[in-house]
Order: sequence, then C-alpha cells, then structure tokens
Amino acid sequence: NDMAYVDVLQFSIPATATGADVCSGTTVVLTATGSGLLTWYTDNLGQNAVGTGSILNIGAPQSSTVYYLVQEENGCAATTIAVPVDVTPMPVDVSINGPALVCQGEAFTLLVNAQPPVDADWTLPDNSTFSGNPYTVLSATMGDAGLYTVTPLLGPCVGAPVSWNLNVVVPQ
Repeated sequence: NDMAYVDVLQFSIPATATGADVCSGTTVVLTATGSGLLTWYTDNLGQNAVGTGSILNIGAPQSSTVYYLVQEENGCAATTIAVPVDVTPMPVDVSINGPALVCQGEAFTLLVNAQPPVDADWTLPDNSTFSGNPYTVLSATMGDAGLYTVTPLLGPCVGAPVSWNLNVVVPQ
C-alpha cells in the first residue's frame, strides 16, 4: 500500500513575450512578462544565453531572426517560447528612369527602380499625388513639366525620396 504524492507546480505568472516587425536599422527591444527567472537564448536548445529579465535589447538586426525565452521557477523550467523578429529591408539604390524631355502631346513613362522592388508614392509637379509604379501619361501637357518626387515603400519601411525633373516642349 505504497502511496506517492505528486505536487504539480504551476508558474505564478506564466511567461508571455511578443516579437517585433521592424525595418532594417531600427533598434529592437523585446519584452516579456512572467514570474521567476526569464532567460533569453539565440537557440531553441537553451545553449546560448544572451540575457535575463523581462527586457532584451538586441540592437538593430539586419535580418530576421528568432530569440527564445525560457521561464524557470521553483526548480522547474517551462516550454521554450519562440520570439520572432521579422526585419524588412529598407529600400535602397532607388532611382527614377524616364525621359528628361518630351514633346507636348507625347506619351511618357517614369519608372522607379529599386532593390528589392518597391511601391511608390509620387508627388507630381502640380503637388497632386499618385501611388504606383510606373507613372504613365498618354499625352503630355505643359502642366506635366516639373519635378516628380517619389517616396519608395517596402512594407512598413519608407525609403529616402528621390526626384526627377521633366521638361515639356511645344513642337515647332
């Protein structure tokens, strides 16, 4: 008539952590809640500890990665929590290709080139706006002459604006 007693230990406050979606170059601070000791790792086996506590500052990651959080309390460790950090690259090497000069009545297209390909928010010479790539006009008018400015967008990331000057001439 042997008896065994089993104590089920529960964490006072179960751990939770939230990942981050950021643009490259953005500083990331991961946060967690939970009782006991919270330890952050770069691997899911708990081999490479990089910090303890509810806050982990990972600087500005250049690529997506995953950190792992382990909670320990009363001699027990919880299941590892994956904390993803998704990094979207900033639009770089952005340029506008198109003609510098068109005749009134001619069609023209301005194309934004970037790696990786981007969405484009345009400010047109009359200060109106257009979203998309390319920007095409089927019949140029004198009102199409002037400065075209593009703000490149890649997901939530906004790149540095670039500009293109277009001259419209009346054929002789």
